[in-house]
Amino acid sequence: MPVSLNHLNLVVSDLDAAEAFFQAAFGFEPRAKHAALTVLDGQDGFTLVLMRSRNGRPVYPAGFHIGFLVDDEPAVDAEYRRLGHEGVTIPNPPKHMRGTYGFYFTALDEILFEVSAR
Repeated sequence: MPVSLNHLNLVVSDLDAAEAFFQAAFGFEPRAKHAALTVLDGQDGFTLVLMRSRNGRPVYPAGFHIGFLVDDEPAVDAEYRRLGHEGVTIPNPPKHMRGTYGFYFTALDEILFEVSAR
């Protein structure tokens, strides 16, 4: 039986800001909201759980990042422009790297995000 990744729980310092970011930047839709966590559904059925940190700003390990895959290079370029219009600061434009085409940026609690196409 194949196993698929069902959900991811991210700890964030500002729950409302993180929810708004994932909705605006990546099209997640809210499913449930509680005092200390929010459940969001992605367009592909992936579930993202955001949990408020109890100890201030969370610290993720070096190399930790969240990757979003799009269909092709024009879609990467479109996401780069769209996110820029949403106010996301992206330090470098898309480029070819390790067999993909994409870009990185940090947001929220200095979480590294990647948008790429194979």
